Amino acid sequence: MRALINNIAFPEGPAFDREGTIWLVEKEAGNLICYKDNQWYRYFVGGAPNGIAIDANNLLWFCDSKQHRRCRGAGWYGLG
Repeated sequence: MRALINNIAFPEGPAFDREGTIWLVEKEAGNLICYKDNQWYRYFVGGAPNGIAIDANNLLWFCDSKQHRRCRGAGWYGLG
């Protein structure tokens, strides 16, 4: 086994989208992280993202346990 990403502040997940991108939350830092093509990307969403899922339409969903909300994104190239 090899680590894909190191030094993550309280990671949870992962979930895979239909392109094979790995998604996870970084709860303590308020980020979503994706790993694609041997690179990782962080998207600051604030709060404390907690739990992650990807639906049949390839939309990413996560909960925010700090701001008491659920959120939806639109894939690694354009969270919305």
